Amino acid sequence: MATASQELSASAIEFLMRPEALATYQNELTALEAQIPTIGSVIDGKAPRERVDALAAGLDLLVETINGLEIADANARTAILEQISAVYAVLNRVRALLEARRRELGTKEGKAGFAAQLALLAQAVNNAISLSDTPDKCDEFLGKLMLQLEELEGRFAEIETFVADLATKREEIYESFSARKQALIDERQRRADGLGNAADRVIAGIVRRAKTFAALDELNAYFASDPMVLKARSVIDDLRNLGASVKADDAEGRIKAAREDGVRAL
Repeated sequence: MATASQELSASAIEFLMRPEALATYQNELTALEAQIPTIGSVIDGKAPRERVDALAAGLDLLVETINGLEIADANARTAILEQISAVYAVLNRVRALLEARRRELGTKEGKAGFAAQLALLAQAVNNAISLSDTPDKCDEFLGKLMLQLEELEGRFAEIETFVADLATKREEIYESFSARKQALIDERQRRADGLGNAADRVIAGIVRRAKTFAALDELNAYFASDPMVLKARSVIDDLRNLGASVKADDAEGRIKAAREDGVRAL
């Protein structure tokens, strides 16, 4: 058994000492290197990269095998390892060229995809702003768009210029929605002020009218069905819908006080 192993080792060493021993590796790597300029997309470069990795694994296994052989001649071991080292150098060069080509194509493909994503995002922003008719909706749509931006940042994280563009876009979107929200708040405040003034005028009339009744039934009927009272309550509901609860509570309290004053007057 030992003799057979020695004979096998001797045959392997003899073969590896030949100049053409690693020609298969050299020829395939040369072919792969010539193929690199013709790679037209990132996906097309996947197969050549996988083949280079497979060749590298084969060389690693070959080195392990040689280290396990009993080679009495140190010069022979050195010569074999030098041949393998030369193949490794070619392999690393091809791998580096493939990676450079992948980055080049990735940037090119990324620009087209990034431009399309930005155009789509711009449409989403315009649509969201048009639908944001309340401050709460502004916050809701802004949150959704921020999530979209985070997804884009993760997708294009390898390209610094894209990340910078997305940071600028984030600021623009935030400012747009902040301005929209403030405009809606100002509009709501103006409307609330107008409704509050209208309520003041109507309630002033209710206060005066509540003191003129001669019977409790007439007073109760007035507060139950009179158009002025109903109008005042409608305005109070509008104030609550606008979030002006303080104005609404105040107006409601004044109506209640007017009725109580009318009862006391009776």
